Amino acid sequence: MGDIQKELETLVEQMPAFPVSVQRVLSLSADINCAPKDLVRVINHDPVLTMRILKVANSSYFGLNQRISSINHAVVYIGINTVKHLAIAIATIGMLPRGNREGFDADAFLLHALTTASVSRLLAAELGIFGMATTDFFIAGLLHDIGQVVLNIFDSSKCQQVLHMVKTQGTPITEAEQHLFGMDHCEVGGFLGDRWNFPETITEAIRFHHDPMASDK
Repeated sequence: MGDIQKELETLVEQMPAFPVSVQRVLSLSADINCAPKDLVRVINHDPVLTMRILKVANSSYFGLNQRISSINHAVVYIGINTVKHLAIAIATIGMLPRGNREGFDADAFLLHALTTASVSRLLAAELGIFGMATTDFFIAGLLHDIGQVVLNIFDSSKCQQVLHMVKTQGTPITEAEQHLFGMDHCEVGGFLGDRWNFPETITEAIRFHHDPMASDK
């Protein structure tokens, strides 16, 4: 294994564990009998998480006619499931180190993640999967590119080179990342899923989303 790969794995291993509040969100999300007021109470105790959820809820993605001013308000207008999925995605990104984020647009990343998550949920419905069983599909869609965030933290200039190769040479993004980093964002995201004890199905979806047939799950 090359030095860059070892450094990347070390970076992932040094990521802090999820705080208690986020663990609680995950726990509540897995409970089909979760009361909306319980989730709202947990989120309201985290002002940064609250602020980011409200920012996304008021973005053009949702296209609401009135401003969302509280988590309770968000639950009414975009739904409890969307709020809790947003909480998980935002918390995950928020857990990553702040350094070396030049050129990385966290809000654009979240909106792309939400779009992918929505499509994933629709595909689940097409497969005859409904209710709480669609949660893994939605969360996997939200977090599928989380490895890109880690790569940007590790070396944002190399990530700009990756984008240049993709745009000018038509190189697949995973090949460009392998060339410059020795591993791609799928592998890095899989390591992060292992580190944070995501459900195995979600970690596998992150690790193999560019090559689903490579998974044995």
